[in-house]
Amino acid sequence: MTEFAEHAIELYNNAALWDRLQINGPDWLEQRFSKQRFQAAFLIRLNEVIDSLDEHRLNNFTGSMLLHHSMKSTQYMAQWIEAKNS
Repeated sequence: MTEFAEHAIELYNNAALWDRLQINGPDWLEQRFSKQRFQAAFLIRLNEVIDSLDEHRLNNFTGSMLLHHSMKSTQYMAQWIEAKNS
């Protein structure tokens, strides 16, 4: 953490370094996060999820919770509209 802070201070105080990194930043990001680097692993993982979709859904607690609350919200809204119109 200290090292990160030191680099941030250096970057803030050194305009030439800031300019150089700003110019080279997009190229660095493209190399580091290139499609070629992650595409194969992504497709493998995607196929794994597709092959075991039921198990994946069972283990997806957050998704299940969001779906449950979404459905409950719809239910309560429908009940409110019905009560309002009665």
